Amino acid sequence: MSASVPVLPTHLTILLPSAAPTPHLQQFHPAAPSAPLSPKPATFCFWTDAWKAVRGHAEQTQVRVVEAHPPGDELLAALQRHRPATLGQYSSVHVFREGIRPCYDDDLNRFGGHYKLSHTAEHNVELVWVCVVQALAGGLFPGSATGGAAGGGVYGVTVFRKQRSTYSVKVWVGDSQDKAHLGAVREFLGRLLERAWYSSMRFCPHRFI
Repeated sequence: MSASVPVLPTHLTILLPSAAPTPHLQQFHPAAPSAPLSPKPATFCFWTDAWKAVRGHAEQTQVRVVEAHPPGDELLAALQRHRPATLGQYSSVHVFREGIRPCYDDDLNRFGGHYKLSHTAEHNVELVWVCVVQALAGGLFPGSATGGAAGGGVYGVTVFRKQRSTYSVKVWVGDSQDKAHLGAVREFLGRLLERAWYSSMRFCPHRFI
């Protein structure tokens, strides 16, 4: 496979802080077409980790921030450096809003959950990863414009490589009890991604993990 980020349709190009949504993305974003996506773009942190077996359970280790960027060219370049294909077995890369750790016990994640998208083909997980991170950085997810502990929202995205070419992508939300928001996020993902790119999608509340 090519070493570059997969070539996507025009409507999935990375959104710069001052860029107006394209006609396709306007259906996802409530702002007027001429309005900036955000007056003060958020910063997104790239995290890496590894997993090991401890008494029959998987335990996350070596969780660390490797770089952080606002939406734009530098974030896109970082997305290319941290592609799913670069991961070793039983390791992950995460893109999260600044101030939130990609761990179930983080204060802002304990009462949240994640949508888990399972995959088999490497080229499909690459497409899902690029699309979902760009939607997060562009503030396109339902509720993500407000975020915060009170507002819920979408906090981050994880891609995990289990073995060989077996991957999964997680979309983390802040409130597992907000059924309306969860339904809106699921519906958004259904419109954003081609169904052939993943084998299944299910929601996992963190309070049960």
